[in-house]
Amino acid sequence: MKTLPCRFPPSLADDRLGPGAHDGDGAFAASAFAEAVDDYVGPENPVRFIEVFVDELDLPGLGFARATAKATDRPGYHPADLLKHGYLNRVRSSRRLEAETRRNIEVIWLLRHLKPDFKTIADFRRENRVAFRLVFRRFVILCRELGLFGRELLAVDAKPGLIAEQKVSNQVLDMGLLAPTVTAAMETLGVVAIEAVADRGYYKIEDIAACEAAGITVYVPKPVRGVAARDGLFPKGAFRYDLEQDVYVCPGGAMLAPLYEGRLWDNRKFDYCNRQACQDCALKPRCTANTYRRMSRLDNEAVMDRMAPRLAARPEMMDRRREMVEHPFGSIKQWMNQGAFLMHRLENVRGEFSLTALAYNIRRAITLGRRTGIDRRSGSVMA
Repeated sequence: MKTLPCRFPPSLADDRLGPGAHDGDGAFAASAFAEAVDDYVGPENPVRFIEVFVDELDLPGLGFARATAKATDRPGYHPADLLKHGYLNRVRSSRRLEAETRRNIEVIWLLRHLKPDFKTIADFRRENRVAFRLVFRRFVILCRELGLFGRELLAVDAKPGLIAEQKVSNQVLDMGLLAPTVTAAMETLGVVAIEAVADRGYYKIEDIAACEAAGITVYVPKPVRGVAARDGLFPKGAFRYDLEQDVYVCPGGAMLAPLYEGRLWDNRKFDYCNRQACQDCALKPRCTANTYRRMSRLDNEAVMDRMAPRLAARPEMMDRRREMVEHPFGSIKQWMNQGAFLMHRLENVRGEFSLTALAYNIRRAITLGRRTGIDRRSGSVMA
């Protein structure tokens, strides 16, 4: 059955719109519009930057499937084409991306009128989930080469407007993730030393020690936790550790010496106490409900002692972290419409977020490029 276009006659159009309303030229009116799609994509359009960046990637080297077509198979879509369109305009669903190939002029330009269906797009994401993270890192390296990273301070979870490293985790707590995240970012940024600031959720002795050994100057505030803090008693921070004498000085001025040794997970633990001083102390009701107060200290707790005065001397570091983290996560959650993940299983979700982080970084780099003179059409720095 042949379908014919429908038009309103002039009289019906006038009645429909009403007097004084604006009317178009009609579907069949002669048009002076350009016929080439390229004429609709201006020289400053971000998609031109995307095209140059993707076309210069070594897709086989990054591990993309089907980057080299087989001579005997039916030609398929090249991964470069499938990588170019997607999250930049807040479209994440494979079905919606399929629709964009037919109506979005930027996508039509990028794909040269190719129209992959939603299953092709979904399969491409599933098969190349690991490669997406490598593309993300390659773009971070490009930003580093263009001078968009200061490389002096790393905020976990963000860096001045750009994301330097990311990896989705199904861990409930952040403890244990600080050192791997920062060292991976250092490798990508090409630095051997850096400052890193994180919130108190990352406070873990082993992590701080690993960062210190890797040349990372860490700023992580100590969380207020433990039985004493819960019961409203003097927290551990109220006791001052004297390194030279290896004793804790309590709020009442008494010295607690190490008397017991044990283990906490993989760490040696020493318990400091002074039974006689506790019996005669007027502050005991505010200190402990037991017969005496014990203070535990781990074998490698000295790294925390070194970090505490460093953070006290620069209290503005946590404010800087909040400012640096707010933009990426606010943009991803609100502007990019990143609510629930669309994919299932951890590795698939990691690939999905790599595309989200890549799209955010591209947007942000273009914005920063306006200030630093980066030509978005070629990715080069203009004098």
